[in-house]
Amino acid sequence: MQLKSVPLPTGPLFLWCSGRLSLALPINASTCRNMPHHDLQRCGGLQEERIAATTRIMPAALSGTELDRTLLCFVLVDKEGKHAFCSRYDFGPWPLLGGVSTLPPCVAQVLCSTAAVFTNGFVFDELPLELVKQAILTASNAGAAVLFDPGPRAFTMKSGSRRAALDMLISLSDVVLMTEEEAVEVTGLADPQAAAEAVLARPNCKTEWCVVKLGGDGALLVTKSPQIEVHRAGAFKVDVRDTVGCGDSFAAAIVLGYTRTHDVHATLLLANAVGAATAMGRGAGTNVADAQTIHELLQQAAVACNSNG
Repeated sequence: MQLKSVPLPTGPLFLWCSGRLSLALPINASTCRNMPHHDLQRCGGLQEERIAATTRIMPAALSGTELDRTLLCFVLVDKEGKHAFCSRYDFGPWPLLGGVSTLPPCVAQVLCSTAAVFTNGFVFDELPLELVKQAILTASNAGAAVLFDPGPRAFTMKSGSRRAALDMLISLSDVVLMTEEEAVEVTGLADPQAAAEAVLARPNCKTEWCVVKLGGDGALLVTKSPQIEVHRAGAFKVDVRDTVGCGDSFAAAIVLGYTRTHDVHATLLLANAVGAATAMGRGAGTNVADAQTIHELLQQAAVACNSNG
């Protein structure tokens, strides 16, 4: 087993995403098999975009305390490349930044100008429920898409205030992403498609897409409008070095496809490719998927489609 220490910024685990990767690929369920190899390069393109800035929240009462420093997170990686996180955040008390009661004006300004806001279940370890709701509504009311991934903390959200927090974020989210295991925790259903459809069928829920990640079997994406449609994409076969950052990389591609209204199946293919490309490297940060590797994986998929068709 390997042990890594990864410094993470303090403050809420919000990722304001306009997309690191731009996609213009003619890959979808109806055209993949008929698309020549050279068309992928001629018609499609990937480019990298840098994250411009981050905004830090720290209440005055916590300034200079143990929480007012960069989080040191240990990542445990096994021989199969699977990982788990360990940090002081695991020991509470929660929420860790309970002294934050209102959004600073600079944060509200960022939320009002973003195309999408993505968050996960860890945010409830850090911020009070009402502040999370305030942030999500601020972004949503300004036209931003909201994406939520309950993440590894889903098992803590089965009852009480944390279940209420989970229900609230799902109801406010345009897109929900889960692993197969998390889907069981959230819905109680073992069948991934049934779990995704159950999320979309929740009363007063605005969710339009529900994605379930299936590990080595790829992923499925169920859309609600204008009618229920199920999209599936197999996993890319790559040499896995470790899976750190794969989920967030996958999510970034979903953010991109949803906010730029790309073809649904092409978006799912891209997300699988981005996650696979990240798994080929060791660690996250600057070692996540790069455009060239993603493009090569998608080219290989297009060639395979043509060969099998």
